[in-house]
Amino acid sequence: MEKENSSKIKLTILVIFLIGLSIGFVLGVYINKLVFNNKTADSANPDGQLIRENSELKAQLESVKKYFPSNPEMLFVTGAVKSASGSLLVIETGINPNPFEQLPTTREITVAPSTKIVKQEYKNPEVLRAENEKYQRKLESGISDAVPPANTIENNIGLSEINANDLITAVSENNIKYSASFEAAKIILLPIN
Repeated sequence: MEKENSSKIKLTILVIFLIGLSIGFVLGVYINKLVFNNKTADSANPDGQLIRENSELKAQLESVKKYFPSNPEMLFVTGAVKSASGSLLVIETGINPNPFEQLPTTREITVAPSTKIVKQEYKNPEVLRAENEKYQRKLESGISDAVPPANTIENNIGLSEINANDLITAVSENNIKYSASFEAAKIILLPIN
């Protein structure tokens, strides 16, 4: 009797399992059709739908690329100094505004003896006002090639004046667009507002 009850329990568990499996399969198929809106690939090409969707996505990406023109050459980068050790500066440039280009966000900059290092500072407001007035007089007198005054000046400094968290622009004589490390021709320590 005990053996018979044990067999009945096993049979009941097996039937319940098979019923649950069948219900799960039917629900899975039904939910799949709801979620994917009855989209099926054509019988000639089982991946046809995916290929069509992929082509549409590529076309959309190509149409968006025109809003992110690629600059073929980069001669400078600007970023925050992460570390300054000896003649090596490591800067973090941040995220590239063009999502279609993968540029390094961390750059190692070698400072050679020939590298010019300057600190950019804002001009005295009175000096800048006088230069602007002179510029306006040139324009009024008909000089069309008058150059407007810059609002900053550059003063030579030593490498030791550049510290972690300073904002700098590193200028190179070569294209550094994809270079994670390069030698700088000029380093500009930028003013913080």
